[in-house]
Amino acid sequence: MVTNVLTPEKIRRVLALLAQLAKKGRHGFEEADPEVLDSVVSDYYRILEIAHHVRRGGIQAMIYRLETGRVEFVPVDYFDETSSWLEPYYRGKVHPPEITNTHLLERLKAVKPEEEDAVSKTLSEIDDFILVKARVEAVKEIVDD
Repeated sequence: MVTNVLTPEKIRRVLALLAQLAKKGRHGFEEADPEVLDSVVSDYYRILEIAHHVRRGGIQAMIYRLETGRVEFVPVDYFDETSSWLEPYYRGKVHPPEITNTHLLERLKAVKPEEEDAVSKTLSEIDDFILVKARVEAVKEIVDD
């Protein structure tokens, strides 16, 4: 059960804190309070999971697809991308939650409508955050040419 409800403000704080830690590289993650880091990374993965479902029609649409057996999607693609980005920083400190399809329906039903709304409202900011690394690498390629 989720006791830590996501709001647009909380989502922005999580993204800002991760960006701040990432700017310091490995040292930022090593110096962070382990409990705070665990909480932030956990919240980030939850934000990404909800965003994944929002992009595919929303929580209720995903519940319908699961209950009717009409699911043809991979619910964990964002975990692979995020893990590869964060892993060098939090290696050995924080482990991303394990996701299985067995628990997907329960997780979807646990998402509060206000959390889905908060993620929907901040989706462009979430996407910007996710894509910032790709943009930085693209600029480096242009500069290096």
